[in-house]
Amino acid sequence: MTLGRIDIHFAEPWSLKKFLTDQYAAREYDRVLYSLGYKVLNDINAVTVIMPGALIGTVILTLRGRGVGRRELIRRVEWLRDRIIAKGGRVAEFGNRTTGEIVDRYALPGTHLR
Repeated sequence: MTLGRIDIHFAEPWSLKKFLTDQYAAREYDRVLYSLGYKVLNDINAVTVIMPGALIGTVILTLRGRGVGRRELIRRVEWLRDRIIAKGGRVAEFGNRTTGEIVDRYALPGTHLR
């Protein structure tokens, strides 16, 4: 029995002191803080792996209360996965499972799956 999986990824380390020194030379204080925030978020996004359940949840949330058939849900999940990968994002492997098996495992009652 598999209980789940954990993916851990780390960004390249960087020096806050060097970052602030470089930024102060070019910008005012408020902009430095915004730049720091965007740098941290960018580094987080660069190493984040999107899990299958998040793909399915995202698709379901875009439906805005409308139902969706299983085949259409699978198609939309595959499309979203492909778009994320095409843009350089990371998506967790489905293992030996098909997208249909992943949908069956993660789609919950009450999601209007037909």
